[in-house]
Amino acid sequence: MGIGKCLDFLELIQFSSVIINCAIVYFSSPQIWDWFKARDKTLFEHSTNYLILVVCVEHALILLKMLWTELMEEDDRFFESKRLNAIHSTAHEAT
Repeated sequence: MGIGKCLDFLELIQFSSVIINCAIVYFSSPQIWDWFKARDKTLFEHSTNYLILVVCVEHALILLKMLWTELMEEDDRFFESKRLNAIHSTAHEAT
């Protein structure tokens, strides 16, 4: 019995949490925007550039999450095949 539909729901929560957290950073942290403006006055002169930065960070985090998920699935397949080989070899030794 697997995790089934719960896994899909958890992945939806993960994606939405990244988007929501980035929106919270954009809308509720003028100090961060001021810090960026102090570093580079021309690049962060308008809030649009800050929004683009937040959206780029959000996309990078989602990409990292997708890559991490893919890597973990490959490890899971590797260990599952090792487990099945061990069960199969144990069954042959018993007969």
